[in-house]
Formats: sequence, structure tokens, C-alpha cells
Amino acid sequence: MKLKVLIISLLTLLFISLGIFSCEDDSSTYCNCRKNEYLRDVENLKGRIYYNNNIQKWIIDYAEPGTFDSGIVFIPCHLSKDYRKSEIGVVFSGKVFLPSVEIKYALPVGTEYRCIALSSIKIIK
Repeated sequence: MKLKVLIISLLTLLFISLGIFSCEDDSSTYCNCRKNEYLRDVENLKGRIYYNNNIQKWIIDYAEPGTFDSGIVFIPCHLSKDYRKSEIGVVFSGKVFLPSVEIKYALPVGTEYRCIALSSIKIIK
């Protein structure tokens, strides 16, 4: 009887561990916000969410205020399903990282891809 309880306990622990460590990561191909090189923190940036068909990821498009050709395409390491809606405006903060691999899809001059571990995000109207 004790062996049966032990086996059931171990199997339960195994399934819980698999659930915790296999969380869906929106950007695992390009971003690993636990392992990629950290660049900086950003706070209260305004951007728009889109689905990028080239890289097949949700992105936050950010343009530097006061410039015509400087922007960042942020790939969130995890984006809640509540925000997976094209062309919604958001204010967001988080930690910025380099992508895991070079992303070879063309961007406008002055724009770059970056990964972000969001610490906050809010829809603006």
C-alpha cells in the first residue's frame, strides 16, 4: 500500500513539474528572456500590438518619439492572450534583451528587433 501511494505521489509531482516547466512561450524561437543578453529596462513606452506574419509572433511596434526613422520591434517573451489583438495601443514596461538568433526579415532603416520580458502592459484607448 505504501509503495502504491509513493508511486502515485511521484507521478503527480512529475506531471506538476512538466506543467510548470513547459509553459507556452510566445517567442521561444527568437527570445529566451532568461538566457539572452540583457540590455536595459524600459518604462511606460507607447506602442501598438500586431501579429508579424514573417516571424509568426505577436510584436509590439514602438517608434522613438520625435524621430522619423528610429524604432524597435519588441517580441514579448510572453504575451497574455488578453493582448493578442492586432492594432491595439498599449503602454508597457519591462526588461529588454537581444534576440537569440539574427532575425533576417527586412525592417525599415533605423528599426531593430528586441526581446522584452514585460513587467507591465496596459491597453490605451
